[in-house]
Amino acid sequence: MIGVSRIFCAFESIPNSAYNLALGNPVININGYGFGAQNDPRSIILNKNIHFSGTIGNKFSVSSLRESSWLVGVPLQKYHLGFGVNSFGNQLYQESTVSFIGAGRLKEKLAWGISANYYTIFIQNYGNASTGGLTLSWESSLSDNFTFVGLITNINKPIIGISEDALPQIISAGFIYQFENKIKAYLSREQDLVYKGSLKFGFSYTPTPFFGVAIGSGSNPGIISGGLFLAMSKYKIEYGIISYENIGRYSHKISMYYTIPFSK
Repeated sequence: MIGVSRIFCAFESIPNSAYNLALGNPVININGYGFGAQNDPRSIILNKNIHFSGTIGNKFSVSSLRESSWLVGVPLQKYHLGFGVNSFGNQLYQESTVSFIGAGRLKEKLAWGISANYYTIFIQNYGNASTGGLTLSWESSLSDNFTFVGLITNINKPIIGISEDALPQIISAGFIYQFENKIKAYLSREQDLVYKGSLKFGFSYTPTPFFGVAIGSGSNPGIISGGLFLAMSKYKIEYGIISYENIGRYSHKISMYYTIPFSK
């Protein structure tokens, strides 16, 4: 029999892009691009073209704790599809998630997204285990500048391993403000069904389509973050860094994008 026990912190790492990390690492995808669509599937509709993205980084400035993410998104008339892979860990402990993403619009001001996730965990000398989960997110346009976003992760309450440990379930809601594609700010609440909730805030400024900067903060745990992006034609690169006040360590990520332009 193969199984894993005592994995209370499994799959708590958010597979975000570097710029969303810079914005405070919210579970909702504020930037609208990159690998954040795995945990916030409705955000894949914001990409109008076929796009590829990849993200790499180290957790807590520990070189052996490597996290990598890869995503492809494809718009198909009224719907958008995506496929993503995320991995985290080292030779002793490894988490992997494969996601199939679908999203669309019910009305002009209402969008939805769902991701079917296959989770696998490996611990050396203990073996591996796997399970499946569903994440649902949606957005509603309140005005030309304000958008409401809601999200529920693992709505089917998945468990993993012979000890049947529950994977994290997070409910999040937030407001996004955007002005002339140059200024964006958000405020969100994240509530894990087991642990104390957190409040997150972030702000980005994009003076030109080729450059932008972002900062963010959050509570429980206390975090401060920042980063930037550079873009040229069909390519884009992002860098984000986040500092954890309670442990005095930081994590950082780099994201890269390639977009195939075409007319719908």
